[in-house]
Amino acid sequence: MDVVSSQLSVAIGADAVARVMAERPGDARYFLGVVAWSRGTLAEEIDKGQWQTHPPDAALVLNDDTATLWNRLAPLPRSRNALYDRQHERKR
Repeated sequence: MDVVSSQLSVAIGADAVARVMAERPGDARYFLGVVAWSRGTLAEEIDKGQWQTHPPDAALVLNDDTATLWNRLAPLPRSRNALYDRQHERKR
């Protein structure tokens, strides 16, 4: 599991998700989706400003009002986040 902030972690892969479901079933929010980029493509797109990144905010991500999540994200100022920067640097 990757630690995003003191309040957020990311479990990627079946084993990691199964572990979270077994150990903390009521203390997690699950997002399901598939995205794929070739090596370095996402970093290039972020560097070009094609994606917005925001600092991790547990109150925003875990808010019960999911219907307006994107509307609340859109006006936030763009920034770089520590998890992206660490992963991006490892791949260079």
